[in-house]
Amino acid sequence: MGAIDDTRTRILLDTGANVSVISAAYAKQLRL
Repeated sequence: MGAIDDTRTRILLDTGANVSVISAAYAKQLRL
């Protein structure tokens, strides 16, 4: 678990990735 602006969320960190991707709907839910 992690948090974005005090909203708990599941995260997956891939330190070898060239990009990070989340859906537009999830970004909107997190107010990013």
